[in-house]
Amino acid sequence: MRQAADLMRSWDGRLTTDSAAASLVTKTRAALWPMILEPKLGKLAGDYHWGEAAFAEEEIVMHAKPEWLPPTYKDWNALLTAAVHNAMHDGRAPLDISHWAYGRWHVVDIEHPFAAFLPVVARVAGTGPQPQSGDGTTVKQVGRDFGPSQRFTMDWSNIDSSTENIVLGESSNPFSPYFRNEWNAWYNGTTFALPFTPTAVAAQTAHTLRLLP
Repeated sequence: MRQAADLMRSWDGRLTTDSAAASLVTKTRAALWPMILEPKLGKLAGDYHWGEAAFAEEEIVMHAKPEWLPPTYKDWNALLTAAVHNAMHDGRAPLDISHWAYGRWHVVDIEHPFAAFLPVVARVAGTGPQPQSGDGTTVKQVGRDFGPSQRFTMDWSNIDSSTENIVLGESSNPFSPYFRNEWNAWYNGTTFALPFTPTAVAAQTAHTLRLLP
């Protein structure tokens, strides 16, 4: 618990893959909800799913009103301390909590839609579990199987300097050279030039596909 307190004192608030404090905060938020809701709702607490739950939890903790405090805890400090303890236990935190890197358990794993039906596709089409920063409450909205579908920047001063990239690539065919050819850029936060004017497009054209009626 002392390690946890020290981590929080120096945390910069970022959910990065190497952050142990990010693991602590995320797991504590998850552990706190049933502790608050079960005294009010009993077994129905498990049915509570609401898009604004993170905001509601934040408001409850910030205002610390006595009516939300479970009767088994003398004050909010005791409740939050217990939530941290439960988070480390349920999350299987290592003895040295500084090694509890967020990316060890918070991952992105994008698989081809046919992977479940075609084992051959599954072996070549998925990204496999990859450490992922951010979460569902940050500007970078991510989860295990989703993330920003596109990065697009328009440069109005020079439109041919605009950039864009998508998650995997232009093709959904695992055997195409354009399948997953943009994954590394998406995952590592780089991007590609997006030519716009006819001259710039012609200069970067690799091939042309003509569709005949």
